[in-house]
Amino acid sequence: MSFAVKYNPEFRIIESVLADNVTKKDLLMHEAQCIALAKETNPTGILTDATQATLKVSMAALFDLPEFYAVQGLRRSVRIAILPPTSDAENRLVDFYETVCLNRGWTVRTFTERQEALDWLLGEETRT
Repeated sequence: MSFAVKYNPEFRIIESVLADNVTKKDLLMHEAQCIALAKETNPTGILTDATQATLKVSMAALFDLPEFYAVQGLRRSVRIAILPPTSDAENRLVDFYETVCLNRGWTVRTFTERQEALDWLLGEETRT
């Protein structure tokens, strides 16, 4: 797997890109790096582009991510926007992840377009 994580000071968000085959270990490394950067920069949101990724993770691994966020100290006020992989099977995994996060009080949403995701992350509408 390859990934990149950076802070965008113009938008006050963290932007990341996931590519290639993503295992549970890879995903946890990516999430830990995003959270560490979030602690340093105090962003309003995280935008992850996984359109070039192939998810090799189980539903159980995704089910555990909200707890990982809590343990690692991610603020619940940080919105998370995901641009999911293009395959139907992987979209179902990301939909499951979104539902699990929402059920545990995290504000996560999937988008098909980058601009849509940015508009949501930067919008002033009520944060759920």
